[in-house]
Amino acid sequence: EGAAGSNRDGQGKLHDMMYSGHTTSVDDGVSVSVSDLIPTQKKVWVSHVDRYRSPRTFDDAPIVASYNGKSYVIDGHHRIAAAIRRGEKSIKVIRYNLQ
Repeated sequence: EGAAGSNRDGQGKLHDMMYSGHTTSVDDGVSVSVSDLIPTQKKVWVSHVDRYRSPRTFDDAPIVASYNGKSYVIDGHHRIAAAIRRGEKSIKVIRYNLQ
């Protein structure tokens, strides 16, 4: 099952790893393909996605944990869904590289 585990448990495990010395580096504002992102949240709500209709409606980049060659969304599922809805192929994120 690995660090990602099930969706909600995986998010917690990855979050714990990010803040407990398993982070090797952090890339701020790196552009990643939305098709490479693996959600750790089971649902997104349309009303929340609508808040991010315009790319300028949020200042903080989604947070992603890179582990074993995969990129897991830790925070920002609604922002990413809005970017996909706008037809964007990539999005700038804060990426924590985990060992």
